Amino acid sequence: MANSSSSSRHQFLAQLDEGLDACRLDGVCLLAVSGGADSVAMLRGMLEVVDGKEVIVNVAHIDHQLRDDSADDSAWVESLCEELGVPCTLRSVDVRRLAAEQGLGIEEAARKARYSALEQIAVATSCSAICVAHHRDDQAETVLANLLRGSGVSGLRGMLSRRELSNDVSLVRPMLSISHETVLGYLEDIGQGFRTDETNADNKATRNRIRNKLIPQLRDEYNPAVVDTLCKTAKQAKDLEEIVDSIVLDLMKVVIKYQDKSTVRIDCSVLAETNRHVVRALFHRVWRDQQWPRQAMSFAAWDRLASLTVDVGAVTLPGKIYARRREQLLVISRSV
Repeated sequence: MANSSSSSRHQFLAQLDEGLDACRLDGVCLLAVSGGADSVAMLRGMLEVVDGKEVIVNVAHIDHQLRDDSADDSAWVESLCEELGVPCTLRSVDVRRLAAEQGLGIEEAARKARYSALEQIAVATSCSAICVAHHRDDQAETVLANLLRGSGVSGLRGMLSRRELSNDVSLVRPMLSISHETVLGYLEDIGQGFRTDETNADNKATRNRIRNKLIPQLRDEYNPAVVDTLCKTAKQAKDLEEIVDSIVLDLMKVVIKYQDKSTVRIDCSVLAETNRHVVRALFHRVWRDQQWPRQAMSFAAWDRLASLTVDVGAVTLPGKIYARRREQLLVISRSV
């Protein structure tokens, strides 16, 4: 890794290097670069720390078509990649149309479209991993948002540093231990500019209100170390959920009798006697495997679903999903 007299630069690169090792990153990787400070820092930092590692860097930029100047972001990222000598793929997605067709909120539709496009690009460019620039402050916001939504213990673990999207592609987050302040310090030290998304200041969006209003208030009035506290909670919840996940994976082999893109059929004879938290965790895993929307699923929604493993009945869930239990079979289906 490059030597530097700058403490901000050294700190950022050291933490990024550790994050890459923790993510077990090797081979060709695809960096999701929006043009914002975080993803630009990831790109510039990766080019410094991969020296000596078996890692090749590619870039993808996804235009969500939600802002009038989004095409300018695409051109800016493409120009930066040309300057750095990094292959870059640009892709546009129609988020509003996806939201309308699938009954999703704009944020959820944007996330789904973005990750779908990134995975397609990764496969087409033979990349084994997609790197995204979520950092420590993002992790704290995620934990708090999940807590407020009532998502349970699984939500408290926040974002994982690595998860498998498919047999061929992983999603990795090498910057989860790095603060946004450190990111900005690094960019200032190397004289690197970035794009600013003005919608991040729009507090109509729940995530923006948490970032711009709630966390600052918690920091100022209750706990100056609130970000650290939330990230420690995420680590503890992750350790607990790893134990539960191993139980769930074994259980799924027994109880799932049929599964395709829109339908899952589950035998409830075993689940009726299974710990309720494990049952909810099993449904979390089913939703993730099916790539069904989870953001609108509160703890109450997961618990209503889990109740169907004990008693017959039916429930309508967010994302046009319907679950019905008859005798010992629970059928969960999604209208497309």
